Amino acid sequence: MDIFFRFASYLFNCSHSSFRLYLGIAEFGVASPDSFLVALSHMPRIPIQGAIPQDFSWFCEPSNYRVEQDKIIICPDSGSDFWQRTHYGFRNNNGHCLWTKRSGDFILQTHVKYEPKHRFDQAGLIVYFTEDFWVKCSVEHEPDAPFNLGSVVTNLGYSDWATQPFSKQIVDMEFMIKHVKQDFEIYCREYGTDRWQQLRISRLELPLDTVFQVGIYACSPQEGGFEAVFDSIIIDNSILCINKHLYVSELRSITILTLVSFLRLSHYSHLDPLF
Repeated sequence: MDIFFRFASYLFNCSHSSFRLYLGIAEFGVASPDSFLVALSHMPRIPIQGAIPQDFSWFCEPSNYRVEQDKIIICPDSGSDFWQRTHYGFRNNNGHCLWTKRSGDFILQTHVKYEPKHRFDQAGLIVYFTEDFWVKCSVEHEPDAPFNLGSVVTNLGYSDWATQPFSKQIVDMEFMIKHVKQDFEIYCREYGTDRWQQLRISRLELPLDTVFQVGIYACSPQEGGFEAVFDSIIIDNSILCINKHLYVSELRSITILTLVSFLRLSHYSHLDPLF
């Protein structure tokens, strides 16, 4: 099998190719080492560089925010929130988002650090179509109790909240949302650790060509006063994640198809020695 991997890597890194193939082990959630990540490019970091990134815009721009070198610092207004109908009955759609447009399959990732002060203070990632269809993930503050690490998925105008306890008082987390077709996989990990923890798998009933707004967000549903510091935004449309349900035979088929495609573009004599 190593020959297949080496040959595929060679083909996509040779001078005749316009893109690269990277094979590696994915560490999403509890996936075992038989999970593979096939990446058609490096995960591209959105440059901040002292200004709002190009092609990003505000939704419900906060009264107070600033950009310091490679950091975006959001100070949410009191009463800012996202929620639709379920359980509580109310509808809020005024959280602060800095986002850009994406369609198709993509991975969205960020690192955020904050010390929440009031109940439900939160900051993290959001993927948004309309107020009736969106996904977000964060850590939400609970006074005198463990915080809530979790996600909200809103489908057809009704929000669904899934949580687990988070015991630290300062949030220093990386979040990742993977969108494939109509499905969403949501992950997190404490900053400085290697292994991603799966928070949720869900689905939005929207067409495959839906154009989403994707990016970072912060809210203070009750009272403002905390700052959320984001120092990275990563968005990649060229990532295909192959989990443990893709078996070696299927991976071999991908490699063979790669070989056939390449040989149509290049003559054997142009190949450098491989082995």
